[in-house]
Amino acid sequence: GGVVQPAAVARVVVAQASRPAARGPGPASWLDLRTIVVGPRTAAAFLAASLARGAVAVIDSEQPFLDLLAQLDGALRAGGPANRTMLRELLHERARRAAGLARLTPREEAVLACLVEGLTAAEIAATSHVSITTVRSQIRDILVKLDVSTQLAAVAAAHRYAARGPVREAIRQIHQF
Repeated sequence: GGVVQPAAVARVVVAQASRPAARGPGPASWLDLRTIVVGPRTAAAFLAASLARGAVAVIDSEQPFLDLLAQLDGALRAGGPANRTMLRELLHERARRAAGLARLTPREEAVLACLVEGLTAAEIAATSHVSITTVRSQIRDILVKLDVSTQLAAVAAAHRYAARGPVREAIRQIHQF
């Protein structure tokens, strides 16, 4: 027997958070291969640009490893390009939500980190030596900036979009990373 050649070739590009590029991956000649881009949430602009330049899929690198492998396997097995318009909209939504987290003041970040840890407003007030009214006001401001209506939704947004700071650290401690 001869050597079996793969039926299709794909290129996987890994984006780094420390050096996000404004443009998508590589020159236009990359479009002759199925390109799958793997990158962090903080590189949403890079991921969106990659889709615009012809990537067939983008995958969040900050998810659990087995989930990442399953998504990569699914993208490699897929016959054609993904719905780029839908993916671009999702990436823009992710960037908008991440920008909401970036607008939090240091005190609001600390309060959100406490909410992530499961503390109540009364517990946050007691440990911070401020009134419960102040904490509730800070929580309301967090909800407005994150464009969510409940504390649970704010905690979920923190889990999805927080890339650094006390909120990310609280999440890491919960997951013991």
